[in-house]
Amino acid sequence: MTIHVPNETRCVRVAGRVLSRSRKPVVGVYVFPCRVLIPGGHRKYPGPSAYGEGRITDEEGRFEYELLFPDELYFQVSGQNLAIEYKWDPPPDARLDDLEIVVSLRCHVQVDLGDRASLADGFKVLDDAGTALDLVRWQGRSPPSERLGTFQPGARTSLPSPRKAAPWSS
Repeated sequence: MTIHVPNETRCVRVAGRVLSRSRKPVVGVYVFPCRVLIPGGHRKYPGPSAYGEGRITDEEGRFEYELLFPDELYFQVSGQNLAIEYKWDPPPDARLDDLEIVVSLRCHVQVDLGDRASLADGFKVLDDAGTALDLVRWQGRSPPSERLGTFQPGARTSLPSPRKAAPWSS
């Protein structure tokens, strides 16, 4: 095994903001710099990776690293109210000192079916006109089999009831 330690002159300042899809700062989430250990291994769920020390975003959603080696760099973003970003690659033309990582926030949905719960096998969310809303948006530059779905307007879906989705549950 050969371990290459980057020369500090190749390291750069890396900074940016984590924003919601509505372009609002996301406060208090972890941003971890990661490095693909096998060059060319950029998949949605990469193989062995080296994780760096995380930073927590401030009131403006900002994070900063004094010096990071930029080759094979990607980020993982996680927090209590967002859909985890397992692998966010900086766009090829991005300035590493002014990144914008846009994430999907989670939303709690509770469906009360009352005394008719046993009759339900799924549900749709409708707008005021009775049209089904789009809830899942498939995102990422990965092949379709590796993409994550995030709940947000953008793609049609129906959500199965837990009884249908997990027949082994009681």
